[in-house]
Amino acid sequence: MFTKRVAHSSIIYAGERLYGVRYNDTVANGDNVALLLGTELVLVEIVQVMGGSRFRGRIHGFQLSCARAFNGMKIHDEVAFEEAHVLTCFR
Repeated sequence: MFTKRVAHSSIIYAGERLYGVRYNDTVANGDNVALLLGTELVLVEIVQVMGGSRFRGRIHGFQLSCARAFNGMKIHDEVAFEEAHVLTCFR
């Protein structure tokens, strides 16, 4: 359903980092991610890491249209996706 990142591209990570603290660049419980669906960004809060590069999260917004629903999905729906679908990750 979601669009995969271009081959050999990596997730863009953003957020506050404490000086001297090393972070693993992996998607983790509680992170917010953006997934692409057509021309719309689907903003998702991860509620559970399923393992094997699979995740489940809850939609908390759509960007570009700012709608409450898009393509049959609506805010607060749970969605499953793979790491290859994650464009950006914010913690």
